[in-house]
Amino acid sequence: MRMVVIAAVLLASFMLCGCALFPYGAPAPGIDPTRANPDDVIIGKPIGQTTPTQTTPVQTTPTQTTPVQTQNNTPVIGSNTTVGNESLNASMINASVVGNASAGNGTINTNGTAQNESQILLNETETSAKAQGTIKMLFLDVGMGDATLVKTADYTMLIDTGLAQNAQNLSDTLKELGVDEIDALVISSWSEQKTGGLDAILKRFAVYEVWVSKELPSSFFALDAMEILQKREAFVVNPKAGDAIVHGVLEIEVLNPQESEYANYAEANSIVLKINMGKFCAFLPSDLTQETEAPIVGKINSQCAVYKWRKNGEGRPTPSIVYDKIDPKEVVISVGANKLGLPSNTTLQRILISGANLHRTDKVGSIYVNASSDGIYSINASMNSTQVVKWWKN
Repeated sequence: MRMVVIAAVLLASFMLCGCALFPYGAPAPGIDPTRANPDDVIIGKPIGQTTPTQTTPVQTTPTQTTPVQTQNNTPVIGSNTTVGNESLNASMINASVVGNASAGNGTINTNGTAQNESQILLNETETSAKAQGTIKMLFLDVGMGDATLVKTADYTMLIDTGLAQNAQNLSDTLKELGVDEIDALVISSWSEQKTGGLDAILKRFAVYEVWVSKELPSSFFALDAMEILQKREAFVVNPKAGDAIVHGVLEIEVLNPQESEYANYAEANSIVLKINMGKFCAFLPSDLTQETEAPIVGKINSQCAVYKWRKNGEGRPTPSIVYDKIDPKEVVISVGANKLGLPSNTTLQRILISGANLHRTDKVGSIYVNASSDGIYSINASMNSTQVVKWWKN
């Protein structure tokens, strides 16, 4: 009788512990939600070890966008390049750029490739830079969607998953690159352009955690994405401004959403990231609007070499104070063929006036950034698939 009682007590304790560990269901097979690399230093709320928070739906009106398949074109380097009715200086559409995040713009020759001295400098420092830390960023050509892959020697992050129509291509590309595990999958905003490939990614890759904003719009795409997260029993994290994760030399800062998220304003709750690798940094504002930038500006303590423009190059009546403070040398716009007039003329003019180099996925395809912690970086958009795989795995 005593043995039966003991067994019953042990069984009840086990069930209680299980409920406490996984209140929203067990994680996907083989995924440990408490997984933490001993090299990680957590600042703010412990990202990656946070108990999933129930997401609260709020009412908002979704914006409908007509997705069109991207067509890649070879970039043209010359005295002037005309895009539609907009005339742009050729320096804004570079096939390859090499620069230093702390020492002026990269220089290119008439062939659109880095000048020999700069390229040699990059090659000579590459070996020592690996010891300090290197980062690869791939702004994937997913048409009118968004998908950015970030990789260091031992950390992989995928930011957004593009449109549903490109989900298979995105998944295949990641497999070709040798991606098997994703440490963090960030859905930076609950929009069609960012959630379309969510199910395909969770089905095919080992994803340790998924970052989403807490407020859930009532749009079809947002509700569908939440249903997928629940079905796949993903380990969900709701990051807030002030959170950060430091993994070796890599530091990923969360600048938005704020502690109190906006109701009925999904774009204002976008997950804004500043990715730092020593002297190099990249700024990803997601869908954040210029009108809600004020809480972020004071938290930006350095300029960034690379800036990803919001929403396929959408323009806003109000200039971006965040963009002005970041003062980037390179601007990436993820955009496909469309009838929406994107990127807008307002956006193109503001980038031109700022003096930054412009890189568009609808003109050059996927855009590849390689950077070291000493601030030296290169941008290339003219590699074939074999070269890309070699570059990514190197």
